[in-house]
Amino acid sequence: MSEITVSSTNWLAISLRNDTGIVFNLNDIQQWQHLRPVTASSSSSEVTSTSTVDKQQEKTEDDDENTNELNRNLIKFTPDGQKLLINGQNKQIYIYISSYDENTKTYWQLQRIVTIKKRASAFDVTNEILLIADKSGDVYKTDLLTDTSVVLTADDCIMGHLSMLLDIAFITTDKNQQFILTTDRDEKIRLTHYPNAYNIEGFCLGHSEFVSHVKLIDQNHILSASGDG
Repeated sequence: MSEITVSSTNWLAISLRNDTGIVFNLNDIQQWQHLRPVTASSSSSEVTSTSTVDKQQEKTEDDDENTNELNRNLIKFTPDGQKLLINGQNKQIYIYISSYDENTKTYWQLQRIVTIKKRASAFDVTNEILLIADKSGDVYKTDLLTDTSVVLTADDCIMGHLSMLLDIAFITTDKNQQFILTTDRDEKIRLTHYPNAYNIEGFCLGHSEFVSHVKLIDQNHILSASGDG
Protein backbone atom coordinates (compact mmCIF):
# COMPACT_ATOMS: atom_id res chain seq x y z
CA MET A 1 0.00 0.00 0.00
CA SER A 2 1.46 3.32 -1.09
CA GLU A 3 1.59 6.38 1.14
CA ILE A 4 1.99 10.09 0.49
CA THR A 5 3.62 12.88 2.47
CA VAL A 6 4.54 16.55 2.07
CA SER A 7 7.63 18.21 3.54
CA SER A 8 7.94 21.55 5.29
CA THR A 9 9.91 22.66 2.21
CA ASN A 10 7.03 21.85 -0.18
CA TRP A 11 8.25 18.57 -1.62
CA LEU A 12 5.60 15.90 -2.17
CA ALA A 13 6.69 12.26 -1.93
CA ILE A 14 4.83 9.07 -2.86
CA SER A 15 6.02 5.59 -1.91
CA LEU A 16 5.81 2.90 -4.59
CA ARG A 17 6.44 -0.83 -4.82
CA ASN A 18 9.92 -2.37 -4.87
CA ASP A 19 11.36 0.13 -2.36
CA THR A 20 11.03 3.06 -4.75
CA GLY A 21 9.36 6.45 -4.55
CA ILE A 22 8.65 9.62 -6.51
CA VAL A 23 9.26 13.16 -5.27
CA PHE A 24 7.86 16.39 -6.74
CA ASN A 25 8.74 19.98 -5.96
CA LEU A 26 5.38 21.69 -5.39
CA ASN A 27 7.01 25.05 -6.11
CA ASP A 28 8.21 23.86 -9.53
CA ILE A 29 6.46 20.78 -10.94
CA GLN A 30 9.22 20.30 -13.51
CA GLN A 31 11.51 19.31 -10.66
CA TRP A 32 10.77 15.68 -9.87
CA GLN A 33 12.72 12.46 -9.35
CA HIS A 34 12.11 8.73 -9.29
CA LEU A 35 14.06 7.30 -6.36
CA ARG A 36 15.49 3.79 -6.85
CA PRO A 37 17.82 2.74 -4.04
CA VAL A 38 20.86 0.56 -4.55
CA THR A 39 23.49 1.23 -1.87
CA ALA A 40 24.26 4.22 0.31
CA SER A 41 27.63 4.56 -1.41
CA SER A 42 26.11 4.98 -4.85
CA SER A 43 26.83 8.27 -6.56
CA SER A 44 23.25 8.45 -7.77
CA SER A 45 19.96 6.98 -6.60
CA GLU A 46 18.92 6.43 -10.21
CA VAL A 47 20.82 3.14 -10.66
CA THR A 48 18.42 0.21 -11.01
CA SER A 49 20.46 -2.96 -10.37
CA THR A 50 19.84 -4.96 -7.19
CA SER A 51 22.43 -4.69 -4.42
CA THR A 52 24.04 -7.62 -2.64
CA VAL A 53 22.35 -6.56 0.59
CA ASP A 54 18.95 -6.61 -1.12
CA LYS A 55 19.51 -10.15 -2.40
CA GLN A 56 20.61 -11.40 0.99
CA GLN A 57 17.53 -9.86 2.60
CA GLU A 58 15.23 -11.54 0.07
CA LYS A 59 16.81 -14.95 0.71
CA THR A 60 16.43 -14.66 4.48
CA GLU A 61 12.88 -13.32 4.41
CA ASP A 62 10.65 -15.30 6.79
CA ASP A 63 7.44 -16.76 5.38
CA ASP A 64 5.35 -15.05 8.07
CA GLU A 65 6.59 -11.65 6.93
CA ASN A 66 4.17 -11.76 4.00
CA THR A 67 1.23 -10.45 5.99
CA ASN A 68 -1.18 -7.87 4.65
CA GLU A 69 -0.93 -5.75 7.78
CA LEU A 70 2.71 -4.92 7.04
CA ASN A 71 2.44 -4.15 3.34
CA ARG A 72 2.61 -0.41 3.95
CA ASN A 73 5.27 1.34 1.93
CA LEU A 74 6.10 3.88 4.63
CA ILE A 75 7.48 7.26 3.65
CA LYS A 76 8.19 10.34 5.77
CA PHE A 77 10.21 13.58 5.76
CA THR A 78 12.12 14.89 8.75
CA PRO A 79 10.48 18.01 10.25
CA ASP A 80 13.07 20.30 8.63
CA GLY A 81 12.40 18.74 5.22
CA GLN A 82 16.05 17.92 4.59
CA LYS A 83 15.77 14.12 4.74
CA LEU A 84 13.31 11.63 3.28
CA LEU A 85 12.90 8.09 4.62
CA ILE A 86 11.37 5.21 2.67
CA ASN A 87 10.64 1.80 4.16
CA GLY A 88 10.94 -1.04 1.68
CA GLN A 89 9.62 -4.58 1.88
CA ASN A 90 13.09 -6.03 2.50
CA LYS A 91 13.78 -4.98 6.12
CA GLN A 92 15.64 -1.84 5.08
CA ILE A 93 14.90 1.87 5.47
CA TYR A 94 16.45 4.17 2.87
CA ILE A 95 17.44 7.66 3.95
CA TYR A 96 17.75 10.35 1.28
CA ILE A 97 19.11 13.86 1.70
CA SER A 98 18.19 16.98 -0.21
CA SER A 99 21.15 17.55 -2.52
CA TYR A 100 20.77 19.15 -5.95
CA ASP A 101 23.20 17.98 -8.63
CA GLU A 102 23.21 20.19 -11.72
CA ASN A 103 25.00 17.59 -13.85
CA THR A 104 22.63 14.70 -13.20
CA LYS A 105 19.54 16.82 -12.50
CA THR A 106 18.88 14.93 -9.28
CA TYR A 107 17.43 16.59 -6.20
CA TRP A 108 17.69 13.81 -3.63
CA GLN A 109 20.65 11.52 -2.99
CA LEU A 110 20.64 8.22 -1.09
CA GLN A 111 22.73 8.89 2.01
CA ARG A 112 22.52 5.66 3.99
CA ILE A 113 20.58 2.46 4.68
CA VAL A 114 19.25 1.27 8.03
CA THR A 115 18.81 -2.52 8.13
CA ILE A 116 16.49 -4.03 10.72
CA LYS A 117 15.83 -7.57 11.96
CA LYS A 118 12.08 -7.51 11.38
CA ARG A 119 10.21 -5.56 8.74
CA ALA A 120 9.13 -2.17 10.04
CA SER A 121 5.41 -1.77 10.65
CA ALA A 122 5.76 1.96 11.41
CA PHE A 123 8.37 4.62 12.04
CA ASP A 124 8.63 8.24 13.12
CA VAL A 125 11.44 10.77 12.84
CA THR A 126 12.72 13.96 14.37
CA ASN A 127 15.62 15.91 12.89
CA GLU A 128 17.97 13.89 15.10
CA ILE A 129 16.57 10.37 15.63
CA LEU A 130 14.65 7.62 13.87
CA LEU A 131 12.22 5.42 15.85
CA ILE A 132 11.25 2.12 14.23
CA ALA A 133 8.39 -0.15 15.35
CA ASP A 134 8.30 -3.73 14.10
CA LYS A 135 5.84 -6.63 13.85
CA SER A 136 7.10 -8.30 17.02
CA GLY A 137 6.30 -5.24 19.17
CA ASP A 138 9.84 -3.90 19.55
CA VAL A 139 10.92 -0.28 19.08
CA TYR A 140 14.41 0.58 17.86
CA LYS A 141 16.22 3.91 17.86
CA THR A 142 19.03 5.09 15.61
CA ASP A 143 20.82 8.38 15.05
CA LEU A 144 19.93 10.48 12.00
CA LEU A 145 22.95 12.77 12.33
CA THR A 146 25.38 10.23 10.89
CA ASP A 147 25.86 9.35 7.22
CA THR A 148 26.98 5.75 7.82
CA SER A 149 24.75 2.77 7.03
CA VAL A 150 23.94 0.59 10.02
CA VAL A 151 22.50 -2.81 10.91
CA LEU A 152 20.40 -2.50 14.05
CA THR A 153 20.85 -5.08 16.82
CA ALA A 154 19.24 -5.88 20.16
CA ASP A 155 21.36 -3.12 21.71
CA ASP A 156 19.37 -0.58 19.67
CA CYS A 157 16.01 -1.80 21.01
CA ILE A 158 14.65 0.68 23.56
CA MET A 159 11.33 -0.97 24.46
CA GLY A 160 9.01 -3.88 23.72
CA HIS A 161 5.30 -4.67 23.58
CA LEU A 162 3.21 -7.84 23.77
CA SER A 163 1.44 -7.14 20.47
CA MET A 164 2.27 -6.13 16.92
CA LEU A 165 2.77 -2.37 16.63
CA LEU A 166 0.84 -0.50 13.95
CA ASP A 167 1.94 3.11 14.46
CA ILE A 168 4.42 5.22 16.42
CA ALA A 169 4.80 8.94 17.11
CA PHE A 170 7.31 11.08 18.99
CA ILE A 171 5.90 13.87 21.19
CA THR A 172 7.38 16.91 22.89
CA THR A 173 4.72 18.51 25.12
CA ASP A 174 4.30 22.19 25.90
CA LYS A 175 6.07 21.43 29.20
CA ASN A 176 9.07 20.15 27.20
CA GLN A 177 8.45 16.54 28.25
CA GLN A 178 9.21 13.89 25.63
CA PHE A 179 7.15 10.75 25.03
CA ILE A 180 6.73 7.95 22.51
CA LEU A 181 3.20 7.01 21.44
CA THR A 182 2.64 3.49 20.13
CA THR A 183 -0.50 1.75 18.89
CA ASP A 184 -1.06 -1.99 18.55
CA ARG A 185 -3.39 -4.73 17.32
CA ASP A 186 -4.82 -5.21 20.80
CA GLU A 187 -6.82 -1.97 20.97
CA LYS A 188 -4.25 0.00 22.97
CA ILE A 189 -2.42 3.30 22.68
CA ARG A 190 0.61 3.46 24.98
CA LEU A 191 2.37 6.59 26.21
CA THR A 192 6.00 5.96 27.18
CA HIS A 193 8.60 8.34 28.55
CA TYR A 194 11.64 9.19 26.42
CA PRO A 195 14.53 8.52 26.71
CA ASN A 196 13.66 6.37 29.76
CA ALA A 197 11.43 4.02 27.79
CA TYR A 198 11.08 1.60 30.71
CA ASN A 199 8.82 4.23 32.33
CA ILE A 200 5.26 3.89 31.00
CA GLU A 201 3.14 6.98 31.60
CA GLY A 202 -0.18 5.34 30.77
CA PHE A 203 -2.56 3.81 28.22
CA CYS A 204 -5.51 5.06 26.16
CA LEU A 205 -8.11 2.28 26.16
CA GLY A 206 -11.04 3.84 24.35
CA HIS A 207 -10.91 1.62 21.25
CA SER A 208 -12.44 -1.83 20.85
CA GLU A 209 -10.45 -2.90 17.77
CA PHE A 210 -6.88 -2.56 16.50
CA VAL A 211 -5.50 1.00 16.48
CA SER A 212 -3.99 1.56 13.05
CA HIS A 213 -2.89 5.20 13.20
CA VAL A 214 -2.10 7.96 15.67
CA LYS A 215 -1.38 11.58 14.73
CA LEU A 216 -0.52 14.68 16.73
CA ILE A 217 -3.05 17.51 16.66
CA ASP A 218 -0.87 19.73 18.82
CA GLN A 219 1.62 19.26 21.65
CA ASN A 220 -1.04 17.96 24.05
CA HIS A 221 -3.67 16.22 21.89
CA ILE A 222 -3.71 13.24 19.54
CA LEU A 223 -6.05 11.81 16.91
CA SER A 224 -6.32 8.02 16.52
CA ALA A 225 -7.88 5.71 13.92
CA SER A 226 -9.10 2.20 14.66
CA GLY A 227 -10.86 -0.78 13.16
CA ASP A 228 -13.87 0.03 15.34
CA GLY A 229 -14.74 2.89 12.99
